[in-house]
Amino acid sequence: MARLGRHYCIKETDVTDLAFDIKEIQPEPEFDLWLYAEIAGETRFADALMHALEESWNRWKDHLKAVRLVRKQGKGDFLVVWLEEPVEAEVEAKWDESPTDGLSLHNLAVTMVMGAARAAIPELEENKCAPMPKPTGSIQDAFEALGMEWNSDGTIDRKYAVFTFMPYKGGCEICFLEEDCPSSKMEKKWGRNRKNPS
Repeated sequence: MARLGRHYCIKETDVTDLAFDIKEIQPEPEFDLWLYAEIAGETRFADALMHALEESWNRWKDHLKAVRLVRKQGKGDFLVVWLEEPVEAEVEAKWDESPTDGLSLHNLAVTMVMGAARAAIPELEENKCAPMPKPTGSIQDAFEALGMEWNSDGTIDRKYAVFTFMPYKGGCEICFLEEDCPSSKMEKKWGRNRKNPS
């Protein structure tokens, strides 16, 4: 087995057969209150909540993973950022205890993966969205080597993850999920967009 990071492994045979080299990235996103507020849809937060979020953020850092999928031939790399299963389990458990607290942790997890993606690809901050590439067979093989699988609906089996082009290539117009994206549907219905909502 070939060790990649501290909490997940890939098989050496898988790596040599892949169309991509898997390059580990050390994600170290700072907590972005403005991003959290945008995701949560709130502008004011109690001190107790902020303290709890800080504790969770620091505890989750070791479960935040990121890699760059580098094509062995041709151009077109990809960024993959995700939180491991223990974070998902913690959020689910909190939902059962308190839906309000569970939602706060859910928003924090989304903030963490998006913050890490923005740190790696600064253009994402301006454009607000990380368009998802089409999951080709070679891409699915790379995800399988990382211990993740694609679902039939075109999503991966991690609840908190970002998979996008690296470097930045564009917005919604190149996203595999454009037709099913709630934000995209809202823009088409109301004639608005995230960059210019007026």
